[in-house]
Amino acid sequence: MDIFEQIKSLAGDWLKRKDANEKLTRMLEMIADASAAVETRKSSFVGLAEERLKMAEEARKKALKMFEEDSMEDCEKFCERGLLHLQIASAHMLSEDQFKLEMTFDEGSAEESIERLSNGIARLKMAVEYSNCLVSDHVKEHLLEVVRQREEALSLYAEGGEEDAHRIAEGALLWLHYLGQQLELDNDKPIIQIEPIVKLSPKEMISIKTLIDSIVHCRSVLQVTHTRGYTRVERYLTAAMVNLEKSINAYLDGDADRVARMVTTGLMEARMADELLKSTGPDEGAYEVLASELADDLTIKGREFFRRLVILSRLIKDNFEEPERALNKLDSVNFNYKKCLAAMRDQDMSTASRCAKLAHLDLDYAKQLVIEGVIEPSYSDT
Repeated sequence: MDIFEQIKSLAGDWLKRKDANEKLTRMLEMIADASAAVETRKSSFVGLAEERLKMAEEARKKALKMFEEDSMEDCEKFCERGLLHLQIASAHMLSEDQFKLEMTFDEGSAEESIERLSNGIARLKMAVEYSNCLVSDHVKEHLLEVVRQREEALSLYAEGGEEDAHRIAEGALLWLHYLGQQLELDNDKPIIQIEPIVKLSPKEMISIKTLIDSIVHCRSVLQVTHTRGYTRVERYLTAAMVNLEKSINAYLDGDADRVARMVTTGLMEARMADELLKSTGPDEGAYEVLASELADDLTIKGREFFRRLVILSRLIKDNFEEPERALNKLDSVNFNYKKCLAAMRDQDMSTASRCAKLAHLDLDYAKQLVIEGVIEPSYSDT
């Protein structure tokens, strides 16, 4: 029997029948078996299952600690909590198989597209509930529109409008693909991916998916950088999103030529955003360690420093109307800090000291702009 089927069939009674030591041993075995199975399975729910398995392992460790302290009642509680997380993980993994069993229509047919759309909506809602993730108003609005389109596709199909129903279902699937990626971007963790195309999907769908992936890629890069040109990047991405919406609408209208034009225009906007990110963003790669190297102390400190700069940059972007001047200074801080690390590796302490001081001065300057709100900050003498 599949490990997830085993976990699903377990009730709390196995906890009652065994002593605490046996319970902990069995839980360890199940977590190990489930983790190994997850690594070999392809499913939209793998990320969610892995999160639950981590929680199950944490519960097991706490139960073991209670066992060592001879606190059997608390040990029982943590064992039960671990079992609950295991059962939720198994529900995630088995749900994909259940959806596959329901797929009985011909690939590429209107019925199959409507069925995939229905399953996609259900999977997205389940993923949101289980992961307890943040859902922005932007995602909520589009998801409501996707649900409405599903109802429209069903009505058209029932009335004999199979071709129109087919296009509407496929257009809604494209939106679901975008919403799944946007959810992951908003929450900075894997939640769900909904694949909108199959082997028989028309080339228009494939081209629209390419545009979606390009926009999401740029947004993911923009999210982890404090580039000074981020407002220009966002303008291009907004324009790309407008063209994405136009391309899906054109697809719903059956206008293949217009789809091609809108997708091409959208890809141009996304490509411009990508080029701006490359030319104006800080070089994160400077803190990456080659696979053949060991991470030295300076590399670790450099990456941690950059991570904190990114967090600070996001706060500034989100809370200030005109953040450009402060972000420019943070770029300068990052530049000088990297020069400082390089000089320290070369044992050039004079250059390292000078660059470190410049980084501190620019950081203090940015602080005056943001925290103290001064119009014309001054460089510190210290």
